[in-house]
Amino acid sequence: MRVLFSSNPSKHAPEMSIIVAPRLFPNRQLEDFIQSTAHIKAEYEIIIVTSTKQRTQLNKGALQRILDANSRCCQATIIILDEDPGLAQARNIGAAAAQSSNLIFSDDDIVLTEDITPLIDKLNSSIQSIQPLLLRYADPNIVDSAGDRIIRLNGVYHAVIRCAGEKLNRIGDCLIYEQLPSLRGAFFAVEKVALLEIGGFDGSLSFNFDDVDLGWRLTIAGYRNVFAPDVRVLHRGGRTTNVKALDRRTHRFHLVNHHAIQLKVSGAGVWLFIFARFELFALKHALAGQSGFVREYVEVNRMLIQRLAAVNRHRRILVRHHYTGRGTFQAMANQRRFPVA
Repeated sequence: MRVLFSSNPSKHAPEMSIIVAPRLFPNRQLEDFIQSTAHIKAEYEIIIVTSTKQRTQLNKGALQRILDANSRCCQATIIILDEDPGLAQARNIGAAAAQSSNLIFSDDDIVLTEDITPLIDKLNSSIQSIQPLLLRYADPNIVDSAGDRIIRLNGVYHAVIRCAGEKLNRIGDCLIYEQLPSLRGAFFAVEKVALLEIGGFDGSLSFNFDDVDLGWRLTIAGYRNVFAPDVRVLHRGGRTTNVKALDRRTHRFHLVNHHAIQLKVSGAGVWLFIFARFELFALKHALAGQSGFVREYVEVNRMLIQRLAAVNRHRRILVRHHYTGRGTFQAMANQRRFPVA
């Protein structure tokens, strides 16, 4: 690991650290995002975590010019890794390097249209994580995410993106400050101390569910994730929200990660059911392929086994908190809402 460059060093500590792990997107979107951070009215730093495989996507000169024009950006750092650790682990590395106690995790396809400092101002002893209203870049009248809700169906929990695809003028009931079980990883803020206390992102999840997993563990540990409807950002993405459109490899990650996070938040008494359910869906997944049924079935089982170490570690961490938020988590699964003043 090495630092590629650090610009605009400041004697003042940043009030927030914006962490981006660019993956698969063209460089121009990352440049657009960094340029849009000029809307921020507090001092901030930007930390970009990438690997040698993605390095060619980063135009150092263009980024330098954009950062020089953003007077509130007190420092920018690009961390180059020899191997691609996956999005979740890259975010952990960025968090460890952050100089502020307020972390903002952002996809590189986010565009800011207003100051996001109010999000940081609301992080306090009663709110540890917060998400703005995400609107679609292509049509800002359409909601991308208003955070997550949770349902318990057929013995397991399911995260559901609130209001995705709905028109903004028709979701008045969702436009209130309220506690949610998890927030969308495309853009949200979290206190560094809370993130570290629960063990950070699960690096074994690699592709998706890392945001849901983190939110569920924060909630069960007694922390609060809050949706802030009066702060709005634009999001181009949506790569992982349509399960039916996932390719075979991505569907494999979806299947394995979904069951891995169930093991963290469910009592040991239902583990046998979760494993049985996983095997049923793994068999269905393998049979859906045109070839390589046995190889695919073995692969998804191997992936789940690899995640058990992280499952066990996070369960031990949650025990230290005595599961103070488990009642809230279960109430949310029963559709109970928790408005925040």
